[in-house]
Amino acid sequence: MATTLSTSKKRKNARKKTRERVGATASASTNREATPSSKTLSGATRDVVAALIEDGDKEGVLKVVKRLELEIEKLQRDLARAKAPKGRHSEGITQTQLGLLFNELAELRKSAANDPEAAAAVEASVDESLSTLTAIDDELARKTKSPAAPPTSRKRRPLPASLPRVDNPLPVPDDACLCPECSAPMAVLEPEIHEVLDYRPGELFVRRDIREVRACRNGDCAVVRGPLGDKVVPGGAYGSTLVAQLIIRKYRDGMSLHRIGQWLERMGFKMPSASLSDQVLWASDLLTPLWRALLDDVTKAGVMQIDGTGIRAMHRNEDGERVGMRMGTLWGASGDGRAVVYTYASTAHKTGQAEYDIGPEDILAMRPAGPVVADADGKFNASFARPELIECGCSMHARRYFIKALDAGNKRAAFPIEAFKKLYLLERKFVDDDLVGEALAEARRTRAGPIWEGLRTWCRAVSEHEPPSSLLAIAANYLIRHYQALTRYLSDGRIPIDNGLAERLFRRIAIVRKNALFIGSHDAGRRAAVIFSIFATCEVLGVDPEAYLADVLPRLARGISLKADVPDLLPAAWLERHPEARVTPLNVRRVTLFNDPL
Repeated sequence: MATTLSTSKKRKNARKKTRERVGATASASTNREATPSSKTLSGATRDVVAALIEDGDKEGVLKVVKRLELEIEKLQRDLARAKAPKGRHSEGITQTQLGLLFNELAELRKSAANDPEAAAAVEASVDESLSTLTAIDDELARKTKSPAAPPTSRKRRPLPASLPRVDNPLPVPDDACLCPECSAPMAVLEPEIHEVLDYRPGELFVRRDIREVRACRNGDCAVVRGPLGDKVVPGGAYGSTLVAQLIIRKYRDGMSLHRIGQWLERMGFKMPSASLSDQVLWASDLLTPLWRALLDDVTKAGVMQIDGTGIRAMHRNEDGERVGMRMGTLWGASGDGRAVVYTYASTAHKTGQAEYDIGPEDILAMRPAGPVVADADGKFNASFARPELIECGCSMHARRYFIKALDAGNKRAAFPIEAFKKLYLLERKFVDDDLVGEALAEARRTRAGPIWEGLRTWCRAVSEHEPPSSLLAIAANYLIRHYQALTRYLSDGRIPIDNGLAERLFRRIAIVRKNALFIGSHDAGRRAAVIFSIFATCEVLGVDPEAYLADVLPRLARGISLKADVPDLLPAAWLERHPEARVTPLNVRRVTLFNDPL
């Protein structure tokens, strides 16, 4: 012990002498620099440097430069500190900081090479740093020798006693009350009770599923139980109505899972974030067969509409590590205004670049034939090269170019905008007159056809005299190039004047995209496409999504036959059996954006 103390004292004395020697050297250097020169200079830095150069004072110039460097370095540090993000910061030592420390120790050792006492102080400092580092290793070694206890199996938390309890009797069916072996009446045993958290408007409650149990007392032949209660997962703790509400709040109202958790906590139950995400995952997996059926219905519809919108997604490499953001794409397609389906692609390419990606060209490849309403996007060119597909243009896109020209100050753009206004007002009148089919096509050709001819004539004149780079010339050339596709709706009453339905259905997605900022992975984008498809189809048909999901999800969880059951579970067929779940549908046919009287 005495030896250790003596060694420590020697090291301290050596370090003290080194500091005194370095301080004396620095003081002498300062005194030399502080020696007054024969000439005192003042004024701007440029003037001082010019005077020093004129006097041949090289050392004075170097001093000025050194001072400027110090000031610049200080300003850079202040700027970096100002740009640093607010909030909590890591206080750990980085690899760069460690490198600077060891470089400083190396410089001290080099400067003290000719002084034994100073060298001893430097070595002591090096040893002290090394001992600190090895102490970390010792701590890790101790943790290795005494590892933490293995995690215990997760147990389901009991539901809060403060929530109201509602009994849900589940009796054995009448045709199962006799023993299947001896046909003797089966005796009633103690029922099985399962508590399930569920939701009704305004509150959470605990649903007590009381399953009746019967057994044969004649020869102990069999035991039968009542049916299971409605749940998304057969062994889960959450009811189907609650899960439907969670999905609606996330994908229809644009709430994050964190805010949904806060909403549940205010009603008396704190659900783990992992459980929240699991409910969304399981529900989307259950709804996937319905999504495939919707995709088939849309691609085989009489008239198909398609459009796309971007959504940011967290991209991961092959090892599952996050490597940054990537802009994915949700492609939305509707068929005859009665079915809507969305597909996800991890890029903006026309075809899928990864497994399970579905791009616009992949969707149109599934369509055997018929008209397709879309904007003039180059991603559709290869698909419309097929003679079976009939390209139909979007008047909203054509009009939008003229609006841009008007906003830029070109007053002549008001003439075609007025013409488009008349076209849309005519469409509104045709809807009010309940015109459909050939009668609607005839009215369009008679009333709207001459307006389109006048638009084309006006655009040709503008294209000849306007500079090609002007916004008005660009708008006119767009209408001329796509005139045939834009006027195809005149000859077919089924075709809408524009692709407004597909664009209006993106509003829900825009709300979710704004609130969520990005989705966690490309798989999450595919699951979101499934749920968005269900909600959009319910919206155009006028189906209450909560009632629909609460009824359909348990049936999907119990198992279905894809051929026999899926057609009856689609929103259109389901609504026919549940007319009480009808709500106001999205305005599909009234596409006008003008409210002026005709």
